[in-house]
Amino acid sequence: MSQFTDADPAHNPDFWSWNHVFVMYCTGDLHMGGVTEPGPDQWGWAYFSGGLILDAVVDHLKVILIRSSDGTALIHSHAGAAPCTLELPTCVRSDRALAFLCCLQDPLRPCRWQQHSRRSDRGHLVGRQRRRHRGRRVRRPHRTRPSDRESGAWLHQSSHACVPLLMCDLVRFSCGSRSNSCGACVNSCALQLRSCLAAAVCQAGAPIAGFYWDNAEPYTGPGAASYIPFGVDAWADYRTMYQLLLPTNCVAALGDLAHACALGNFSVPFASSDVFVIEMLTDSVQLSLHSGVPAYNSDTSAYVVAWGRTMTSALHQSVVGKANTTGLGRTGAFAASCFSHTSFYYSKPFIADPAAGGQTANFVAAFADWWYGRGLFSTAYLMDSCCAASDTDVDFNPTCP
Repeated sequence: MSQFTDADPAHNPDFWSWNHVFVMYCTGDLHMGGVTEPGPDQWGWAYFSGGLILDAVVDHLKVILIRSSDGTALIHSHAGAAPCTLELPTCVRSDRALAFLCCLQDPLRPCRWQQHSRRSDRGHLVGRQRRRHRGRRVRRPHRTRPSDRESGAWLHQSSHACVPLLMCDLVRFSCGSRSNSCGACVNSCALQLRSCLAAAVCQAGAPIAGFYWDNAEPYTGPGAASYIPFGVDAWADYRTMYQLLLPTNCVAALGDLAHACALGNFSVPFASSDVFVIEMLTDSVQLSLHSGVPAYNSDTSAYVVAWGRTMTSALHQSVVGKANTTGLGRTGAFAASCFSHTSFYYSKPFIADPAAGGQTANFVAAFADWWYGRGLFSTAYLMDSCCAASDTDVDFNPTCP
């Protein structure tokens, strides 16, 4: 799953030049704990503070992103800890703030901003450049604002070398200034930008092997192993032990059942942020650690099939079923039929989209298509069918690791 942070553009063409933040997972609470002072429920020593740590990281990134003029960052964390893709909030992705989104691409690439962005609708250069026309020199006027197409060009063609000039001109555009000095205008717009940035910037969650549901029926057949319960009832106790920081929309909706908001099939339907779930339909660690399955074999296969059907149903109900829900975030999914946990690579597994001519995608390609809205695939939910054909055998994806 390290492809998200791979610096090789051949393996990670869409996100290799993003800022990446790796958050160590040392708290054992799925980055949801809120313990500040361990008490009896934490045995007097266990700091289940993962939620507080993640909040502090995000708050720190807000400051760094605006100071460094970088526009995006990717938080990458341990499986099950719900890694979150960060971008400046939607209100910042405007003409006034494109100056701060200048470092998305390769800083060593030649600066192509002027040829793509400093042109009027008729293709003439703007600014202080002059040309002779009918025997006299003519000054082209400043544009009042860039077009939407040019905004896209700024976003995708800019580089570090463009930052000072780009910041000055774009902030002038937004503030309506015609003067050659942009200092006052920058200061004025910075207040608006900081106000906007004060909002939560976690726009899209991308949990990798971290979509949990009410897993309350463990395996009890031959070789059954010990396990850690992950059903809804168990989370009532975990809420006290971890002092869980749970999503407010879900908590308000579920009331006395709010502890279930720690599980994806309960929380995703209420999420205001965008969520793209990356999961194995027969997740080997969830099956072993939380269901007691020792391995996939003839003794356990029927249970694994039933478990995979439940995973598929949970994804359809809470992720796919949320599509186009008014006022809530978008959803997408990449769910492969593999007996594995976090084995997502650029080379495998791939899922085919029959409605798109059999075109295939790995998990990052699927996420990028959803994130950028490219429409290369017929659906935002690339999911295998693991367990429909047989009651005793999983239909594994042939490209599984």
